[in-house]
Amino acid sequence: MELKNNTISPVRVILKSLALFVLANVLFAAFRPPIGKLTFYNWLVPGRSRFPFEQPENMATGYNVPLFEDLDATFASHEISGTAKQPDEYRVVLLGDSSIWGIGNQPDKTIEGQLNRLDLKTCDGRPIHFYNLGYPRAFIIKDLLILDRAIAYQPDMVLWFITLYTLNSEDGRDDFLVPHFDEVNRLVEEYNLRNYTRGFSPESFLEQTIVGQRGSLKRGILLQLDSFLWASTSIDHRIQVSTLWKDEIGSNAEYLTYRSADDWNKLKRTFMLDVIDAGHQAAGNAPVVFVNEPIYIADGTAGEVRYNSSYPRWAYDLYRSYMDLWMKEKGYFYVDLWNAIPGKEFGDSSFHLSPEGERMMAGQLAPSVINYSCSNP
Repeated sequence: MELKNNTISPVRVILKSLALFVLANVLFAAFRPPIGKLTFYNWLVPGRSRFPFEQPENMATGYNVPLFEDLDATFASHEISGTAKQPDEYRVVLLGDSSIWGIGNQPDKTIEGQLNRLDLKTCDGRPIHFYNLGYPRAFIIKDLLILDRAIAYQPDMVLWFITLYTLNSEDGRDDFLVPHFDEVNRLVEEYNLRNYTRGFSPESFLEQTIVGQRGSLKRGILLQLDSFLWASTSIDHRIQVSTLWKDEIGSNAEYLTYRSADDWNKLKRTFMLDVIDAGHQAAGNAPVVFVNEPIYIADGTAGEVRYNSSYPRWAYDLYRSYMDLWMKEKGYFYVDLWNAIPGKEFGDSSFHLSPEGERMMAGQLAPSVINYSCSNP
């Protein structure tokens, strides 16, 4: 009886493994499985009250991971994905940048947490519940991307926080336009926007493979592992607050590359107002209330030329006048809270508020929310 040769060939094992690896990468890129929807959040652990974000150097202590390139995972980790809308709920979503996400504050001390603490009700007695969909980048197309997804959760109102830098910033263009190239192009076509993806290309086939997506996949796994630490500690952000920047206002009148009021027309042309129009349309029947964020206002000689390290007076004053007129002409709901918060309640920038500042802003904003909810039930 002849015995079979059971010797394993290392070469054959390597070739088969390589073939399976290549096949897995090709299939992953071809079908783009929505693995971001596979989550522990809103199942084994509660959903987060704000989108996952943390500076890379603080990820280990903040139990958080930035993962905006995967909107499926971003929304799947948020409480709005696991909270069925109740028949009597009046649902409000908040859009904005790092000041709305709440840099320097824990979730219950952000503007969303402070608004929810007020237990507001509409004129017909429905409880108003707020959801924080802000994300730390001042890039308004990012807000439109989020709003486009958020409509599926049936918001009754949208609070969209803006500031001068929001309207002409390119903060995070690569982060948002490259991984969401197709979605942005769809929005450009649907709402007849300027071609904001000009100069950018969609991810190549190789970049869409497991190898190309390894960074995003790793962060997605870390976000799931962090879910248990976050759920047990409630820590999702390492707070580091500094006030030293308040002494660095400067005395020049420049805003970005614009030197004086003579450059106003050039500056105005950079405003992405078509994105605001698109967001107003995307919200459908839900009223959109645009809110001009509070800013830090320097006093004394430091504030003669500039309000703060970000804004010279000429640029910000012209911006405010222009936006007030533009919003009125459009018939949009608009609340200007630019000087509503005293300077001592700003934390680590000209925009980030202390918990007390957030509480004050919630109190300033609450009457408008009730008013607009009652006039648009």
